[in-house]
Amino acid sequence: MNNFSGSSLHVSLQAISHNFAVMREHVAPARLAAVIKHNALGLGYSSVAPTLYAAGCRHFYVADPLEGKALYESLPALPDVTIFSFITGAISPESLQFWKRYNIQPVLSTKQHLLDYLKISREPCSVRINLGHNMIGLEVEDVLNISNQLANITGLTILGHLPNADNSQDDGNQLFLKSILRIKNALPHATYSLSATAGSLLGKDFLLDEVRCGVGLFGSLTASNTQTAMEIEKKMTFPLRLESQVIGTRHVKKGENMGYGHKPVKHDVQAVLLSCGF
Repeated sequence: MNNFSGSSLHVSLQAISHNFAVMREHVAPARLAAVIKHNALGLGYSSVAPTLYAAGCRHFYVADPLEGKALYESLPALPDVTIFSFITGAISPESLQFWKRYNIQPVLSTKQHLLDYLKISREPCSVRINLGHNMIGLEVEDVLNISNQLANITGLTILGHLPNADNSQDDGNQLFLKSILRIKNALPHATYSLSATAGSLLGKDFLLDEVRCGVGLFGSLTASNTQTAMEIEKKMTFPLRLESQVIGTRHVKKGENMGYGHKPVKHDVQAVLLSCGF
């Protein structure tokens, strides 16, 4: 127990490793990549990344190149990994050197970034496609229009993300799959990554070459209610356990207000106060 806060969060690295193995079996023969942005969701690259590496993970996704550097440095010396990082800054020879030093493969999300990259490099890169989010990502037609230039890149990855994969009844899922397959017809040599954890539960057609697993590593299959999701979730282990000191109790009578919102309780309540922050 943390003597300063009165609470401790316990992380089971064994459970994370186990969940990776469950998801890897589920998506096979597609490869499974681990999405561990923001210092492994605050749990720490220094512990989570080596655990996944020991479990056989060789492909990681992070939010920016500095995260990629931190992840790389948490692994054994000269690891045989590819770290996919989203790029928001300028593309230059200096950035190329940085990426190469830390086994970072840039994920290019705008047309201008891709064109700038093609001017100075034919090294492996990833291109993110806009699939209904209307945020970052190139349009399918933009990629098709320069497919002859992209055909010269070895190690090219085409990356999409389903905006509503939690809903297996959403017709958009099939439409977005067809969009990615249009690119695959033009660039058959590339690696295709469409689905994250929830998308992998929509069926084999959505697995393609790679599945990116984030919340699934931590025992959550989000809001998916498919039969596949329920079967896989039974095999998983939740890796987090919170311990907190009881710092007080309070008897709240029926009709009295409790908490924010100024709403009365419907019956007498014995409230327990935990030292979990404020």
